[in-house]
Amino acid sequence: MTVTAAPPSLAVEPKAISITQYEALRHDIEIAKQQAIKSFDYEDPKGEKAARSYIAGLRKLRSRGESARKEAKSYALEYGRAVDGQAKALDAEILGLIEPHQQALDEIAQRERERVAGHQATRSSIAVMVQQGSEDGAGSATIAALIGDLSGIATDGMEEFQEAAQTEKANGIRLLTALYAAAVEREKREALEAAEAQRLAEEEQSRRKAEAEARQAEAVERARQEAATQAARAVAEAEQRARESESRAAAAEQLRQQQEAARRQEDARRAQLQQEAEDLARNAKARRRFGLSTQLSEALAGKTRAQVVEALLDGTLHPAVSIDWAKA
Repeated sequence: MTVTAAPPSLAVEPKAISITQYEALRHDIEIAKQQAIKSFDYEDPKGEKAARSYIAGLRKLRSRGESARKEAKSYALEYGRAVDGQAKALDAEILGLIEPHQQALDEIAQRERERVAGHQATRSSIAVMVQQGSEDGAGSATIAALIGDLSGIATDGMEEFQEAAQTEKANGIRLLTALYAAAVEREKREALEAAEAQRLAEEEQSRRKAEAEARQAEAVERARQEAATQAARAVAEAEQRARESESRAAAAEQLRQQQEAARRQEDARRAQLQQEAEDLARNAKARRRFGLSTQLSEALAGKTRAQVVEALLDGTLHPAVSIDWAKA
């Protein structure tokens, strides 16, 4: 038997807020309103003083309002904390009534989530197996193992997911079966290609070996012929060197004499060039000295001794003239 109960309602009747601390203040404010002065003669000193006195009295009334506010609020805070405490207690009682029913509903929802998740996990396993078998390069052995695993997945008892799972499983087995056949053909073709490549490689290796042996035999024969040729050439060269030795000795003596004469001529030419360079340096120095003398004379022209001293100290007499202050 199911009992349907309406949730309890809490009727709250709004009440006017009455603050005791404000009662005396409100009475004094009414009196102040009745005795309010509309205007003063603000330009007159007495009127200004009266206006300031009147404002000071109202400010005191206002400060009483602030004191009353703080006192009332302090009481209100204590009251608010008491209200919150009772509200929490009442809320806990209500939650105590709600909790067993909500817990039962949550348990049912959790079981439903777990049931759906279990069925979805089975479907995900089917999809993963099909994906693995569909990857490029998957071997026939791997695909065969996946077909076996996929065939072993039970789809009975999957409730509303059973039809979709059975369809996905059947489609996956068909796809993997086709992929298995293609993988077997591919592996056979690759095996034949590998065998042919191995055969060609062995033939190439044999051909290169034969060519290497032939080249080695030719090299041995060439070496023998070159050795005989070199031996004959060595004898002829020895005889030639003997004949040329005497000629070289005479030529060496003649060359030595020529080199000695050339050396003496080179020493004389170097001495002459050095003398000419020294003459040029002396002439250039004389020209620079004469030019600097002329420039200094022009720089000194018309200057007194004091002006010359100032120009020297300032470094403006001539670019070539400066004072080494470190020696001063």
